[in-house]
Amino acid sequence: VYIRADAALDVGSNVEFEIALPPEVTGAKENVIVQCRGRVVRTDEPASGKGTEARGVACVIDSYDFIRHE
Repeated sequence: VYIRADAALDVGSNVEFEIALPPEVTGAKENVIVQCRGRVVRTDEPASGKGTEARGVACVIDSYDFIRHE
């Protein structure tokens, strides 16, 4: 999974993030939330070279859970 992050993350860092799958993809009545845990495998510096811009972070998902709305 490739994400944009404001924080500088090192390769090997543990990360947690959520992915919202829209109803058009899942057939559900509302977004399905997937809570993911993984690690950073690659980082890309901002194209402008400015430290204030978000950088690209490639992650692998090691585990995930579907979050159900009550």
